[in-house]
Amino acid sequence: MHRFRTRAVLVGAALSATFAATTHAPAQPSSAPTFRTYAHPSDTKGAWEPTIGVNRETGAVMYQSGLNTYRVTGFESGSPEWTTANSVLTSIESFDPILTTDFETGRTFVSQLTLACSLMAYTDTDGRTWQEVPDGCGVGSFFDHQSVGTGAFVRGGRLQPATSYPRAVYYCSQATAATNCATSVDGGLTFLPAVNAWHIASGCSTIHGHIASAPDGTVYVPPRRCGQGVGVAVSENNGLSWAIRTVPDSIAGAAKDPSIAAGADGTAYLAWGQGGDELDTVPHVAVTRDRGRTWTEPVALGREYGIRNTAFIATVAGDGNRAAVAFLGTPTGGPNQTPAFAGVWRLYVSFTYDRGATWRTVLATPGSPVQVGKICTGGIACNDGTRNLLDFMGATIDPHGRVLVGFADGCLESMCDSSARFAAATIARQHSGRTLYRLND
Repeated sequence: MHRFRTRAVLVGAALSATFAATTHAPAQPSSAPTFRTYAHPSDTKGAWEPTIGVNRETGAVMYQSGLNTYRVTGFESGSPEWTTANSVLTSIESFDPILTTDFETGRTFVSQLTLACSLMAYTDTDGRTWQEVPDGCGVGSFFDHQSVGTGAFVRGGRLQPATSYPRAVYYCSQATAATNCATSVDGGLTFLPAVNAWHIASGCSTIHGHIASAPDGTVYVPPRRCGQGVGVAVSENNGLSWAIRTVPDSIAGAAKDPSIAAGADGTAYLAWGQGGDELDTVPHVAVTRDRGRTWTEPVALGREYGIRNTAFIATVAGDGNRAAVAFLGTPTGGPNQTPAFAGVWRLYVSFTYDRGATWRTVLATPGSPVQVGKICTGGIACNDGTRNLLDFMGATIDPHGRVLVGFADGCLESMCDSSARFAAATIARQHSGRTLYRLND
């Protein structure tokens, strides 16, 4: 939970030391996918917790960070244009920002947390016009770390569209001892009363990652941890009821929110940071083809670069056998939340083209690091200036299957100055290599 106000930068007290980001990036494997990064020309300290979506009809990339909504176009020119596309309602004040774009319809939703509920707005015109929804949650949702997602209505299910908008909209948030989720059947204009997705008595934490759905309407929400491991809450009836399904042999680490995505045939990929809170936290992934009832053995990612700690994991999928996991990683091991941690963090993306049998990791930011030193994820307990990136980042794919990652960059021009830590609005876009759609190879 974080409170944002227009043009305010809420970071902790700055340290006096300056970190020189001079370590060299590892060599990129030949013939691997490559990325180019595109930073907003002036938003260098307001890009907290970015999420990203793509309208597949127009090609516009929608980017939310803090109180700012951007429409980004013209990547093919090499100099994309960032256009402010705010809704009035969702650009004033917030405790948490979230954006999602429905890949089937192009409708973009922006949600800003107000504790008891959220302010919401949605657009079918890439932010040129907005429908504002002051009560953008279901009654009983409460009160922190909300997520918004969309998905198909289950064929023959109890819930079906109440308007011409063909997709279900979901809102989930945690309320200390429970996580509650609500469904909208009218395109996000109103929400049904929230239902309990899981309670802390289940052994799962109520803080969770972002909502994801499969083409058949199955909905996933990943708790931060379930016991010592990880899992997912699964709904097969558009949010009317939920079941917790855990990943055997998994260990939840200090990387905070897991991330899940489902491909075209329903294959789902769950990624998280594995390891104890005082140990290395290595990115791992497991795959399910039966809605979380069984899983493949967890596989470590980033071994090509010796990754030993990770933060801000974001998963996307295209064809059923193709997925990508983006994460901030560093080869520096040990407890990454201590003041003395000196890791150099960069953005990496791991790809699979064989349903998770093999993974190949590429370095998406070979130039300047994303952060040097600690990335504090301890919420209000962070008071040393290292919470500039806050809690998460986002990823999506475009109509061609290229991966795009929206992240807050803590370093500018190869400089990481702890007296003025940055949070620059940045997109890493896949430039070459196989995409997540075979037909576009």
